[in-house]
This record gives sequence, structure tokens and C-alpha cells, in this order.
Amino acid sequence: MLHEHNMNKEKIIEKYNKHLSYEKNLSDNTIRNYLSDLSVFASFLIEENFSKEQPFQDFAKFILNKKKQLFQTEYRKTIVSFLTWLVTKKTKDISRNSVIRSLASLRSFFRFCIEEKFMPEAPLWNSRSYSMKKIIPKKPQLLPEVLEQNEIESLLDNPKENEINHKTLDLVVRDLSILEILYGSGLRLSEVSNLNLNDIDITKRTVTVIGKGNKQRQVPLSLKSIKILDDYIRNQRKLLVKRNSESALFLNKFGKRLSNRSIQNIVKSKGKIAGLPKRIHTHMIRHSFATHLLDGGADIRIVQMLLGHSSPDTTQIYTHVSTNQAKKIYLESHPLANINK
Repeated sequence: MLHEHNMNKEKIIEKYNKHLSYEKNLSDNTIRNYLSDLSVFASFLIEENFSKEQPFQDFAKFILNKKKQLFQTEYRKTIVSFLTWLVTKKTKDISRNSVIRSLASLRSFFRFCIEEKFMPEAPLWNSRSYSMKKIIPKKPQLLPEVLEQNEIESLLDNPKENEINHKTLDLVVRDLSILEILYGSGLRLSEVSNLNLNDIDITKRTVTVIGKGNKQRQVPLSLKSIKILDDYIRNQRKLLVKRNSESALFLNKFGKRLSNRSIQNIVKSKGKIAGLPKRIHTHMIRHSFATHLLDGGADIRIVQMLLGHSSPDTTQIYTHVSTNQAKKIYLESHPLANINK
């Protein structure tokens, strides 16, 4: 029996939001993406003449009015129509990954609605159920942009005089600690932001990280990272602590946890100060970490473990970057590489 009295848009989305946050323990960014995809789906339903006020409720009634053996067919037909609308009407530049993410978002939402008895039971799909080639042509995979080792050295160099003049020492040391842990351990932006004081083990030279899917891993810290982090924790962080401060490792000047945006701004600012021509972002540093490890002869399975990738397929892209790097070095270094035949 469907609980129709609870199936208005506001309540179902609010309940689903709590489900993603407290039961699935997803990151704020992932939840925003899921809810954004649902908002787009609601726009599609409204264009398909479902109720503007309660599109999800109307869609549930529409599915329920079909014969039981047609539930799955109706789900699938709606999804195919939605994806076609998404690609052709909404935007022509949408990526395959965005389409797959939309599928995952809707599958998650429908599964939640079925479990809560808001919508009728039916076997749901996965992304392989739909031919992505038919929905959207495959684009060439772009290789991640990485920094050269000399660019990394410039980024991690000692603070410039103009930087010290604009920031107090506690903030300068904090910012350098962030850059060191981004490159020295290859952490994601959210992983750095979510670090707590007790995640750093100075003695063992490790950092405990909570990655995607709430998976925990331990990553080594470089000697340089340990040195700057030890200074920050023992001396400079204390200057940022306020009465109501959190246990966060990296604090802002108000004693609160440093946000993702603030960390991105710190990285961009350091890139400018270092005089780098590229627009630096945190994921570029992570890409550089992985690529430089592979360039140095690291096993791809070790790099996969350090990055927190669940599949080696995700890490595989960095082998292509390293191959490109090897080719570049060959062309620059080998005496016969550029001799015209």
C-alpha cells in the first residue's frame, strides 16, 4: 500500500535528503548533486504534464495505475524519455559521466521511494541497462592535467616575503601544511577539509583518511609534511584555536574548520605567488602525486591504494599520463629522437 499522504514533493525530498545524509553517510557535495539531478527530473516530469506542485506524487500514481507486470516497463520508458530530453533538449554538451550520474541519482531515489512504499516495487536498472552509445556519443577521454616536478617545487617553496607581509605566521604555516599534505599524500580536497587533529600520527608518519563511501585508509606522510605539520600542530594551530573550536586539523582565523572553498582559494593564491602560468586546483596536485609516483616506478596497485580508488580502472588513466611523460622525455633526451629521415 502506498503512503500517498506523505508523497508530496517537499516531504519526500526532505526525507530523502536525511536518508542520504544520515543513513548513506554521503558527502555534502554528493548529496547536492543527487538533489540537483532530482530537480532536473522534476522539470522533465512537469514538461510531461505531471503536476507542477507534486510531480513525484503524480508520477507514482501514474506507475501504480499500470498493470503489475508493466511497472518495470513504465520505469524504463520514463527513464529513456528523460535521458533523451536531458541530452537533446536540456543541453547538447552534457557528458556521458553526467548522464550516468543522473541514472545513479534516479535509481537511488526510486529505490528509496520503493523501500518507503511511496512507489510500487519493480526491479530497477543500472547504467549498463542502457546503451550509452545510443544516448550520447563517447567523447575522447581527457588526460588529467598535471604539474611538472619543478612547478610542484615552486608551489611548495618557502613563503615569499610579500606573502608573510599579508598573513600572520600561523596562517602561512597552515597553508604550507595543506599544500604539503595535498601533494605528499595525494589526498582529495574533501579529505583534507575533513581531517581532524587525531588523524595525524607524527610518530608513525601516517594520516588516517575517510574517503569516498566512508572507507578509511592510512596514507604515509612525507618527511617534509611531518616537519611542517609538527610545527603547525605544536605551535601555530594553537594561535587559531578559539573557545568553541572544533577538533578539525585545519582551522580558519575564527577557529572553525577550514572549508573546501577556502582550501581551493589557498591553493590558487599559492599558484599565483609561485608565478605558475597554470590555474592550479587541488585535484591537479592529486593528479601530480599519482603521476610522479608512477614516473618514479611505483606499482599501480600501490598508487591505487594510496589514492583510495576502489578499482584499478580508475587509477589506469595515470599510466597514460606517465606514458606521455616518458615520450616527452624521450623526444627531449634521445639523440636520434628528432632526426629527420
